[in-house]
Amino acid sequence: MLLNKDQDNKVLDHNLFVRYRALFTLRELNTKASILAICSSLLIENMDTCGALLKHEVAYVLAQMEDHNEHSVPFLLDSVLNDDEDPIVRHEALIAVGEMIDEKERLEHLL
Repeated sequence: MLLNKDQDNKVLDHNLFVRYRALFTLRELNTKASILAICSSLLIENMDTCGALLKHEVAYVLAQMEDHNEHSVPFLLDSVLNDDEDPIVRHEALIAVGEMIDEKERLEHLL
Protein backbone atom coordinates (compact mmCIF):
# COMPACT_ATOMS: atom_id res chain seq x y z
CA MET A 1 0.00 0.00 0.00
CA LEU A 2 1.35 3.40 -0.93
CA LEU A 3 0.94 6.29 1.43
CA ASN A 4 0.08 9.76 0.29
CA LYS A 5 2.61 12.52 1.00
CA ASP A 6 0.97 13.63 4.28
CA GLN A 7 0.72 10.08 5.60
CA ASP A 8 4.30 9.35 4.57
CA ASN A 9 5.56 12.42 6.47
CA LYS A 10 3.67 11.36 9.60
CA VAL A 11 5.23 7.91 9.46
CA LEU A 12 8.70 9.38 9.06
CA ASP A 13 8.13 11.88 11.88
CA HIS A 14 6.93 9.09 14.15
CA ASN A 15 9.95 6.94 13.39
CA LEU A 16 12.29 9.85 14.05
CA PHE A 17 10.47 10.67 17.29
CA VAL A 18 10.76 7.05 18.42
CA ARG A 19 14.46 6.97 17.56
CA TYR A 20 15.19 10.13 19.52
CA ARG A 21 13.15 8.90 22.47
CA ALA A 22 15.16 5.67 22.46
CA LEU A 23 18.42 7.62 22.20
CA PHE A 24 17.64 9.79 25.20
CA THR A 25 16.28 6.86 27.21
CA LEU A 26 19.49 4.93 26.59
CA ARG A 27 21.51 8.02 27.56
CA GLU A 28 19.70 8.16 30.90
CA LEU A 29 20.47 4.47 31.56
CA ASN A 30 24.17 5.28 31.06
CA THR A 31 25.42 1.68 31.08
CA LYS A 32 27.88 -0.16 28.88
CA ALA A 33 24.96 -1.95 27.22
CA SER A 34 23.12 1.30 26.53
CA ILE A 35 26.25 2.87 25.03
CA LEU A 36 26.78 -0.12 22.76
CA ALA A 37 23.13 0.06 21.70
CA ILE A 38 23.54 3.74 20.83
CA CYS A 39 26.80 3.06 19.00
CA SER A 40 25.08 0.52 16.75
CA SER A 41 23.61 3.46 14.83
CA LEU A 42 27.15 4.43 13.81
CA LEU A 43 27.97 1.06 12.24
CA ILE A 44 28.61 1.01 8.50
CA GLU A 45 25.85 -1.54 7.96
CA ASN A 46 23.37 0.99 9.38
CA MET A 47 24.44 3.91 7.18
CA ASP A 48 21.31 3.68 5.05
CA THR A 49 18.90 3.47 7.98
CA CYS A 50 20.31 6.19 10.24
CA GLY A 51 20.42 9.71 8.88
CA ALA A 52 23.20 12.22 9.41
CA LEU A 53 21.17 14.35 11.81
CA LEU A 54 20.47 11.38 14.09
CA LYS A 55 24.09 10.22 14.01
CA HIS A 56 25.25 13.76 14.75
CA GLU A 57 23.00 13.70 17.83
CA VAL A 58 24.31 10.24 18.72
CA ALA A 59 27.88 11.55 18.81
CA TYR A 60 26.78 14.50 20.94
CA VAL A 61 24.93 12.23 23.38
CA LEU A 62 27.85 9.81 23.62
CA ALA A 63 30.09 12.68 24.69
CA GLN A 64 27.68 13.32 27.57
CA MET A 65 27.91 9.72 28.82
CA GLU A 66 31.09 9.89 30.84
CA ASP A 67 30.76 6.71 32.91
CA HIS A 68 31.54 4.26 30.12
CA ASN A 69 32.79 6.38 27.24
CA GLU A 70 35.77 4.11 26.55
CA HIS A 71 33.30 1.78 24.83
CA SER A 72 32.14 4.42 22.37
CA VAL A 73 35.55 5.77 21.29
CA PRO A 74 36.23 3.03 18.69
CA PHE A 75 32.80 3.57 17.08
CA LEU A 76 33.29 7.32 16.98
CA LEU A 77 36.80 7.01 15.53
CA ASP A 78 35.46 4.66 12.83
CA SER A 79 32.90 7.34 11.93
CA VAL A 80 35.61 10.01 11.77
CA LEU A 81 37.73 7.86 9.46
CA ASN A 82 34.84 6.83 7.20
CA ASP A 83 35.09 8.96 4.06
CA ASP A 84 31.52 7.99 3.13
CA GLU A 85 30.14 9.43 6.36
CA ASP A 86 28.48 12.84 6.28
CA PRO A 87 30.89 15.63 7.30
CA ILE A 88 28.60 16.84 10.10
CA VAL A 89 28.71 13.36 11.68
CA ARG A 90 32.48 13.10 11.31
CA HIS A 91 32.89 16.56 12.83
CA GLU A 92 30.71 15.83 15.87
CA ALA A 93 32.29 12.40 16.34
CA LEU A 94 35.75 13.97 16.41
CA ILE A 95 34.65 16.58 18.94
CA ALA A 96 33.12 13.83 21.10
CA VAL A 97 36.32 11.76 21.02
CA GLY A 98 38.38 14.84 21.80
CA GLU A 99 36.29 15.40 24.92
CA MET A 100 36.47 11.75 25.98
CA ILE A 101 40.12 10.85 25.83
CA ASP A 102 43.07 12.24 27.72
CA GLU A 103 45.68 10.84 25.33
CA LYS A 104 45.41 13.49 22.62
CA GLU A 105 48.23 11.82 20.68
CA ARG A 106 45.61 9.21 19.67
CA LEU A 107 44.10 11.98 17.52
CA GLU A 108 47.28 13.40 15.98
CA HIS A 109 46.92 11.28 12.84
CA LEU A 110 43.60 13.02 12.18
CA LEU A 111 45.05 16.54 12.08
